[in-house]
Amino acid sequence: MWDFLFFRKVIEQIIFSPGFFLLLILLIYLLLILKKKKMAHILIFFFFISFYLLSTWPGEYLLVRTLEDDYFPYSFEQLSKEEIGDTVMVILSGGMVLGSPAAGDEEAEIGETTLARLYGGYKIYQKLGCDICLSGGSGSGRSNELLIAKVMQDVLLSWGIDKEKIIIEDLSKTTLESAKYSLKKLEKEGYQRIILVTSALHMRRSVKCFERGEIKIIPAPVNYIFGKEPLNILDFLPNAGTLSNNFYAIHEWIGLVYYGLGFG
Repeated sequence: MWDFLFFRKVIEQIIFSPGFFLLLILLIYLLLILKKKKMAHILIFFFFISFYLLSTWPGEYLLVRTLEDDYFPYSFEQLSKEEIGDTVMVILSGGMVLGSPAAGDEEAEIGETTLARLYGGYKIYQKLGCDICLSGGSGSGRSNELLIAKVMQDVLLSWGIDKEKIIIEDLSKTTLESAKYSLKKLEKEGYQRIILVTSALHMRRSVKCFERGEIKIIPAPVNYIFGKEPLNILDFLPNAGTLSNNFYAIHEWIGLVYYGLGFG
């Protein structure tokens, strides 16, 4: 059945990018029909400037970099050997592809973002050997019963990680729920520290959610998308990759405002 999360997702996709721009174009069209040319020209200028910024390096510098620079990647000097025993790594899910032809009997293929987070966590695990909690249910607004944490577990098992080292949290559909259900499970198990693994762009919002618990949070950002390469003329020309990155960043900024207003 459709639930609140589904309807929230519908509303988000209508009023946020790129739905926002479609509504803006529709509004400009209506203003032209009503012969409100001055207002239409103002909106056209606003549309041009905002769309240019969102599809070029300056917009990515403002929206993406400011989030990804919040935390440094995990440093292996942060924990002593004695502390590793009561430390658990939490890897947050980032989507899967349902019905992928490459999935076979698994029904879903791991998404690119989830895979990047898993691999980042796997590299930390190779050094520390700590327990791993995989967090992710059926996905926000999704009615399917396939749980992404189970798909993530299959990947880690194929990489040689012992099943006994893996903890599954498969109830959550949002970042806030991931924090709520993971903390409840891990606090009960007596863990003292969480190494939190998620995309660098997603880390600020994730930390705010997880810091509501009693366990110490150690951010371990992975899956960076803002490059540090020297600039060239192509960075100032519109491109689809930058546009996608900035839409992702806008989602994170809106989520931070949403939680900051006390709705989460």
